[in-house]
Amino acid sequence: MGLAIAPAGAAEDVPSLKKVSVVKDEAKETITYDNGSTFTSVPAAEVGVYGALAGSFDWTADFQIGFESRTYTAVNSGTHKVKINAIQNTSGRSPANCTSSQAVQVTLYREDFPTDTSLGMKTLPCSGGTASWSGAPADTYYFYVRVTGNYDSADLTSRRATGTTTYP
Repeated sequence: MGLAIAPAGAAEDVPSLKKVSVVKDEAKETITYDNGSTFTSVPAAEVGVYGALAGSFDWTADFQIGFESRTYTAVNSGTHKVKINAIQNTSGRSPANCTSSQAVQVTLYREDFPTDTSLGMKTLPCSGGTASWSGAPADTYYFYVRVTGNYDSADLTSRRATGTTTYP
């Protein structure tokens, strides 16, 4: 349709995505959310500094503005890392580009009741990088990623991100 600007308060948005479907095919899990974004993950073959109890998974997300990961459980306290490869434009239209004037915001959440707890937001360039949170207690987590600035309002999955998440 055209170029749109994300709402001014969007940087502080707490994810309110609702799962439409979850499809598990052996080790692969694909979640589709009500905004059209998808998140697919598979276990990674890495063994972290905590040995066999450490966890990791590779993932791919197709989205427009932001996406939410699957939940995962850290059995030890320690460092969580979300590595994001470059944000790609999958629509071919320029509003979906992630440019040097934009940023990728990554927020780690700990599931809690009545509301989830943010462990803070990290900012990465569109070319990718790793966001890291140290000293996180053993618990269940997920992360939310969003691209600041312009987006293509005509295409709900005009961007793709890939990466690896590691946790204790």
